Amino acid sequence: MNAIAAAGQRAMTCRLAQSVIRALVFTPLLLDLSAVLTVTTTALLALATRSATVLPAHHMHRAGPRGPLEVHPLPDELDRRQGISLDAVSPLAQHLSQLITQSARSSSTAAKATAAGEGLYR
Repeated sequence: MNAIAAAGQRAMTCRLAQSVIRALVFTPLLLDLSAVLTVTTTALLALATRSATVLPAHHMHRAGPRGPLEVHPLPDELDRRQGISLDAVSPLAQHLSQLITQSARSSSTAAKATAAGEGLYR
């Protein structure tokens, strides 16, 4: 499989990484290179940014893991009639589930609605 296809399989992770790089370069409070870069250097920056995400995606593909923002397969034996718990989907969903549970502890109304942090997508 080529590197571009590997990046396509990890599109959300690559897109977020590219957005972070662009934010660092163009945000006025950070590097603020928007006034300095020409059209040519901006195009080169875009190419370098894309390359900076394609190569790690290719290495991730060869090593086997999916990106942290990509969909992860669910086990076949999972009973889906009662909904799918958030922590069963991806590492990001696990962190969201933990965040919901911690936030629910601070609010009694929210605690009843999200007792285990799994009620978000039911």
